[in-house]
Amino acid sequence: MFRKPKLFITDLDGTLVDSEELNLKCYLKAINELGFYPEPSCLRNAIRGNHFSNFLPQVINELSPVNCNLIKKRKTELFRNGIDKLRLNWGLYNLLDGLAKQYPVALATTASRETTNAILETFKMSHLFLLSICGDEVSLHKPAPECYKLIIEHFSVQPEETIVFEDSDIGIEAATAAGAQVIRISL
Repeated sequence: MFRKPKLFITDLDGTLVDSEELNLKCYLKAINELGFYPEPSCLRNAIRGNHFSNFLPQVINELSPVNCNLIKKRKTELFRNGIDKLRLNWGLYNLLDGLAKQYPVALATTASRETTNAILETFKMSHLFLLSICGDEVSLHKPAPECYKLIIEHFSVQPEETIVFEDSDIGIEAATAAGAQVIRISL
């Protein structure tokens, strides 16, 4: 049953900013620097909506936790240097900007707090979000609904009164499991 929305939540990567190519390029470079050479198409499919701790061991079988963290650290360094090349989803940005005048708007992302803040600062959009939950602030990553449930609970609304903007199957699964209504975004 449709309920009038009282809360709006958006994902960041692939939804509000088009970061897929930069993410792929930076992960490939970081992985290659450690002497691993996964198929780019496999890595691209694994990255979508997924946290690095979930997809890196799937793509590189013999990857140790230490190397997994080294790859993530190096990828973050490379990504920060290319943030200004990302493309903002202006349609969604303008919608969220209008909604934020009447409703709470929040951000739920698997990206780290460091990366999230850098993107928000680069595009001057921190003002849109009353709350943001990042991948390094939850114990269970998407497709687990933890990030969405935390936001819904914070604003004391019912899950069915929440609309989530998502791009990935994993993110949609998480938002649906939280009980929210979902709108798929394609860039």
